[in-house]
Amino acid sequence: MRASMVAFGVSSLAMVVLIGVLLVAHITLSVCQNLQAAFGNAASSGPATVGAAPLIHVCFSCGGPDLRPFLVAVRSLLAAAGSPERLSVHLITSHIVADWAQQALRLHLPGVHIRIHQNSELHAQIEGLLGGTRAVDPFDFAPFYIDEYFTSGDVHVAKVIYLDAEVVVQGDIAELFDLDLGGKVVAAVPDCRLHLEDVVNSDSLAQLGFASKYDLKACGVGVDLLVIDLEKWRSQGITAKIEEWLVRSRVAGGRSSLWRAHWPQAAFLLAIGAASATKSLRAEAFRELGDAWRCDGLGLPSLSAIEALGLKQQGVNDTTLSQLRVSFDEDGSAQPRLTLCTATGKLVHFSGAAKPWLDLESNRYGLCAAPAQVPKEFWNSAQAVRIANRESTVVSCQELWSLFASPDVLGGDGEDDEETEAPGELDHDRQWDKSHKTFVDNLRKQVDAEQSRDTDVEKEERLKRLLKKMKQKDEELQKRRVVGGFMVGQSVKSMADISVRGQVVVPKQTVGTIQGPSLKNPGVRINVFFKARLDGKFRSVNVLPREILLVEEE
Repeated sequence: MRASMVAFGVSSLAMVVLIGVLLVAHITLSVCQNLQAAFGNAASSGPATVGAAPLIHVCFSCGGPDLRPFLVAVRSLLAAAGSPERLSVHLITSHIVADWAQQALRLHLPGVHIRIHQNSELHAQIEGLLGGTRAVDPFDFAPFYIDEYFTSGDVHVAKVIYLDAEVVVQGDIAELFDLDLGGKVVAAVPDCRLHLEDVVNSDSLAQLGFASKYDLKACGVGVDLLVIDLEKWRSQGITAKIEEWLVRSRVAGGRSSLWRAHWPQAAFLLAIGAASATKSLRAEAFRELGDAWRCDGLGLPSLSAIEALGLKQQGVNDTTLSQLRVSFDEDGSAQPRLTLCTATGKLVHFSGAAKPWLDLESNRYGLCAAPAQVPKEFWNSAQAVRIANRESTVVSCQELWSLFASPDVLGGDGEDDEETEAPGELDHDRQWDKSHKTFVDNLRKQVDAEQSRDTDVEKEERLKRLLKKMKQKDEELQKRRVVGGFMVGQSVKSMADISVRGQVVVPKQTVGTIQGPSLKNPGVRINVFFKARLDGKFRSVNVLPREILLVEEE
């Protein structure tokens, strides 16, 4: 299969095949082979190309042990890419997470070269600049230190794209990488919903003597997507300028007096000159990207009154809102939140508290317009509505993310064999609702519909592709198996008390869920998540097969 077949602009059959494969969490074999060939020396110094095209370096940051958002972001990135073999993925993380993350990502993204960067000394430096505050995660400043992280890992590239890990990519990232920045240091999406005065304390800015140099009404700039010319970033000393503002913020009378909100965005605005009082300097600060690359707020609980009004201006009438059970309160805000830009957006961001990988009640998640390229059969909560006199499909925003989610939870193993961090409760309905039978039936229906218009030769080729996908699906089901004949996702109970370091943490007859094999001892132990632990910890335990029994066998 050509690599370009994984782009979102493929035929309906290819899309069905693509989504089906993604639902079992693996990139197609041909793509993996291309990636392995392309990434053999991707991390070395000097220019790297695939044929005549340069590698596309895409960097994420994630400091915690829960790698599920990153995993989904990478899968969606690969799926949307016209030339996935050009992609070189980087992850900035902590030294605590780095080692086991490397093992976990090899298991869950086979064939995809991911270069992991960690620098505890640099991380401590960033923490020091932030004054030890808990108001912001030091890894939120990681995009401003990509050059330092790369250089310390002996990676030297001229251009990189930074993406927040809490995204799903729906557009070809090559469009951004191949973009001419016009001599500017960075490209980003302007955000005029937010202004400098919203993120910076004007009194503190005046106290520092900068009141006349910045325009408090200047639009904000999103930092969840940045296309960075690293050579210009380095020559213009952007990182040093950001650090200067972090130091000034403490001089202004306290570690947080300068910043009102969104510290990284505020420091970035000031450092690159995007909020300069001089119009010509603002124009030269960054290359603007289109709104198609910004569709955010998918994790927010409701719409503000202004946002609700905007929906109506886009053609969402009261009948549609009633059909979707969207209700309004006294101040005009609406719930659940309805987002339309997901239908055509190239990058969707799950900003907000309702993260799709969390085990929340279904009504906590907002509603999203479904991308037209994805067949309706693959949505669980699809609702057909009319928006602006056109038929549209609306689904739970959670499904846009879970479409690329792994069938097992990326809990992984920690530093020992006894117990590991569990990122959250398993949601079996969401992860396993696309059964083998449904998968094959949907493929057959699509194939039958298209075969009726094809020649005999085309029918034979299509059937071969179908059989290949069925075989791959069967292989993936086999990969769910763990030692002892158990399978990922099964409910089990402890046959006796289970101890960790001499202390009983799981009593006999406690019900748990199999997360997968132990990374360190996959042929011996099984990673099981028990909700009711005597020590109150929210962690999984690695057990021997003889210590558990299927709940169904009671």
